[in-house]
This record gives sequence, structure tokens and C-alpha cells, in this order.
Amino acid sequence: MNGALKLWAILLARGISTALLLACMGCSEKKTIDYEEASERFTIGSSLKDPRTLKCGYEELVDLTVGSVSKKAFIKYQNDVDGYLRARKSDARGKVFEAKAAYEANLLYKKIRDGDRVLTTAAEGDPSHPADNLLWREGSIIGRYQLKSTKNSDSIVKFVSDPKYTAKYANEIIITHPGTFLEVLLRLEKKKQRGTLAPQWKCVDDAIEKGRLSNYIFPGHEVPSYEDAQKKADEVIRRQFEKARLEYGP
Repeated sequence: MNGALKLWAILLARGISTALLLACMGCSEKKTIDYEEASERFTIGSSLKDPRTLKCGYEELVDLTVGSVSKKAFIKYQNDVDGYLRARKSDARGKVFEAKAAYEANLLYKKIRDGDRVLTTAAEGDPSHPADNLLWREGSIIGRYQLKSTKNSDSIVKFVSDPKYTAKYANEIIITHPGTFLEVLLRLEKKKQRGTLAPQWKCVDDAIEKGRLSNYIFPGHEVPSYEDAQKKADEVIRRQFEKARLEYGP
């Protein structure tokens, strides 16, 4: 990545601090809320007191976000821990990504004496919420993130351009791993050099410019890599499985 493009990427990513207040903006200027926000938890501007996320150390937050091994799953895989690891590999990596990104961002906010904090919706009791992470300030939700743990840049392009996803996640800033984000940036730059952008790439360009697609939560600090998240996920799955063995085993 040349110096100019790298600087461009960093400056765009830093814009996320402003975009946090514009989290409802999608590929167009129109604000869309199609998912009954009035009854949904963790709406932007809603109150959240005493977040559980902030009471956890790193390992506890990871465990809480990933979730424990159910008795049903243990019975099915009790003689095949590698099979359980394969079954949960992608899901657990995504949850570790959420927990690790939140924990690291919070360390940095504390370091600069800023009151903002990042929460995981899984730790706050709603692991299937459209938002994976929340930006929290003085008792209120001020931003929401959907974290995509993938190496596939095509899936990120689709995620910010396909109406099915842009409507569902209209209130979330999309965060992906640094390597994946860089690949998207490089592909976008090549397409710009060739001329007019196709509609889906216009959406990508728009999402980056508005800070709705990034590899940062805390401005200037990249979220964890795919490899780091997967390594930690494998460790956590094995540890939790052994814990389940003590609880459910003979």
C-alpha cells in the first residue's frame, strides 16, 4: 500500500468519531429504520445503566461473549472435541472478535481519560442483536457496530451494497479485520483508476467516506486481525469444552 493510499485510509477511518452520530446513514442520504426501533433494545439514544461488559476482565468478557457449551452440544461431541471446534469455529471467532475489539478500545479510552466505552451485546444479554458492539457514554447508547469476521472482501462489498443487508443494518457501523479492509480499499482504488464505479462499488466508496465501513472502533487503532481472533477462539472453545466435561461428563 503506497503512502498516499495508507494516509487516505487512516484519515477516513479516523472520521468514524463523527460518523458515530450518523450511524443510521446507509448507502444513500436517506435515513431508514425498518426494524421497529421503538421496541428494539439498544436503540441509539436509549439508556443503559451499569453495563455488565464493564465489570469483566478480558477472559471473562471473552467467555461471556462467546457463550458456554450447552449440555446437548457436549453430549453430541463429547468424544470429538475437534468436531465441536470445527462446528463453532466461525461463530466463536466472530464472538472473540467482538469481545477483543471492545476490550482493547476500552483500554485506550481509559488511557486518554475519555468516558466513552464499548460494550458487547452478547455480554449485555442479547447475542443475536443486529449490533454486535455498542458505543456507550454516561449511561446512554450513542453508536452501534456490526463486526464482520471474514477474509472475503466480496462479502464486505455485498454487506454495504445489497439492500437486504443495508436495510437490516442501517443503524450499525460495519467493522472488519484490517487485512480485509485493506483489500477492499485496494480494490476500490483500482476501480477508481479505471473510471466510473459500478453501483456496488459506489456504495462501498460512500460507506467508507461516511465512516460506515472501517477497521477501527477507537479512532486510529485497528481492531484485531482475523488470525488473532481465530487463534483465541480455538483456545477458548477447547477450554470451555473441558469445563463442560467437568460439568456434564461422567
